[in-house]
Amino acid sequence: MFGLITRALEFIAVLLLTWAGIVVSIRLVTSEWNHFLGRGDRIRFEQIRVEFGQRIVLATEFLIAADLIQSILTPTTQELEGLGGIVAIRT
Repeated sequence: MFGLITRALEFIAVLLLTWAGIVVSIRLVTSEWNHFLGRGDRIRFEQIRVEFGQRIVLATEFLIAADLIQSILTPTTQELEGLGGIVAIRT
């Protein structure tokens, strides 16, 4: 049952990452296209980067939750070290 939960969390993370790439790409292309046609100003690149970064962080949190559940169920030394590294980088 917990294996299903970890797979679901990983799947959600992949969906979030994919959606983030799609949304940010569309915003960037739309902004550039509208600027090219003279319909408005470009969206600041930093704003797009921040939005993309926020979405990546959200997806990473789902991956950490999946790894945490997996490590609790089958705690191998390698998995615990990897999880510790991820958490250290995240914080």
